[in-house]
Amino acid sequence: MTIGDVLAAMGVLAAVGVGWAAALLLAALAFPERVRRAAEATVAAPGACLARGLGIFVATGVVAGALYHSPAGPVRLLGGALWAGLGLMAALGSAGIARLLGGRIQGVGTHMTPFAALTRGTALYVLAGYLPILGWFLIAPLALLFSLGGAWTALRPVRSPASGMAGPAPTPLAPPELGAGGMA
Repeated sequence: MTIGDVLAAMGVLAAVGVGWAAALLLAALAFPERVRRAAEATVAAPGACLARGLGIFVATGVVAGALYHSPAGPVRLLGGALWAGLGLMAALGSAGIARLLGGRIQGVGTHMTPFAALTRGTALYVLAGYLPILGWFLIAPLALLFSLGGAWTALRPVRSPASGMAGPAPTPLAPPELGAGGMA
């Protein structure tokens, strides 16, 4: 292994981190109501989010892995689509966790805009996964499972309390303002 190989690996890791942070910010800005619901679900029932995320990851991962290793091209494409869907769910749920972190950073007493708080929460979330040993084998996998569980809750239809019927989730015309604690 040469120094060029080491630098290439470090460059790939840096690019993945920047790309993941950009995906989280995109999800938070494009789907503020879903991200808020994912954040609330993660805080309200962390154990349920973790269990749900584990179930989603195992079920989808097994099916996607089996399909992706098929020799037939369309079946492999379906496996890749399942992996992409899992990644999209993880981005949505991770944006909720990053929003929580940003709200807590903002609540420490620093005055910043909601976007600055979200950006700092995203940076903290992504960089925590780069922490040697602990980040690689504990923080990042747990964050993935929590994010999948939170995203599952955020993507489910909202039930109206009066009728008990599921309806479409409300979609705000303008993104909600982040208040103290990062919640709308």
